[in-house]
Amino acid sequence: MYLRVEEVSAQEQNQTVVTCSTSCSLDSELEYVWHKNGQILQDRTTASIPVYEVASYSCAVRGHEDLRSPAVCVPDKLCWGVTYSYENICVLMGSSVDIRLTTKGGQNYSGSPGVTISVTDLQVWASLHTVKEGDKVTLTCNTTCTLSNDPIFIWYKNGEPVTYKRSTRDKKLHINPVSSEDAGIYSCVEKGHKGLSSTTFSLNVRYKPKNVLASITASSKIEEGSLVTLTCSSDANPPVYTYTWLMKNGVEAVRGTGESISFNVTSDTSGLYYCEAHNELGSQISFEVAVQTG
Repeated sequence: MYLRVEEVSAQEQNQTVVTCSTSCSLDSELEYVWHKNGQILQDRTTASIPVYEVASYSCAVRGHEDLRSPAVCVPDKLCWGVTYSYENICVLMGSSVDIRLTTKGGQNYSGSPGVTISVTDLQVWASLHTVKEGDKVTLTCNTTCTLSNDPIFIWYKNGEPVTYKRSTRDKKLHINPVSSEDAGIYSCVEKGHKGLSSTTFSLNVRYKPKNVLASITASSKIEEGSLVTLTCSSDANPPVYTYTWLMKNGVEAVRGTGESISFNVTSDTSGLYYCEAHNELGSQISFEVAVQTG
């Protein structure tokens, strides 16, 4: 809905009528709020009101005072004063603001309405701080007011530009699907104001074990009776809660649990070993390593 003040002719001399005109049809029973030189007219609640002196008038529907019309000087032929390019300006904390105005009538003028400047910082917001690999997440670069200059936002992760979607006009960063590499500390800045970065947002990504690796160590060349140690490593979030060791020697059998197992090499313990890493999201097995004499 768009509101504007319109000046209409009146039958009485020295009187002008102004009407709060809307871009859509509204209920005739609605009440209106009128402002004269920025101050509320307490006894004026109808869509049309008479005015008797030169002043700046604006209107709004009661209950929607934030959708106030632009101010109009009435009667126009007698008006002089100042017109601002914007009556409300939203800027970043620490930035500069340019207020432009034009004058009418060549007079000195001061008074309301003037220019309202709102100051905001940037804050990164998402509905969840922790997501699973394969999910989708949207980060939003929030402000407490709507910036006046149709800004472009640039996104950073761990202090480096987000390469796959560096800038956006809708102030949102869409990650779909999420991978483990997307975990990190995110921030946003308005293009041209790199020094005025947002607060940071930590995105935690949970995933099942990956890059599971089995390795073997021995004090010397492996021979009958040598002591060997097998170690299993992996990348997982949350961390692995158990490792299971299995051996293939004609048949497959569990040979132990834990990140590492140690044993002496015999004919019964020789064979192919692999480990399986488990966390609460799933499991993955490693490639095989051979334990044999010789």
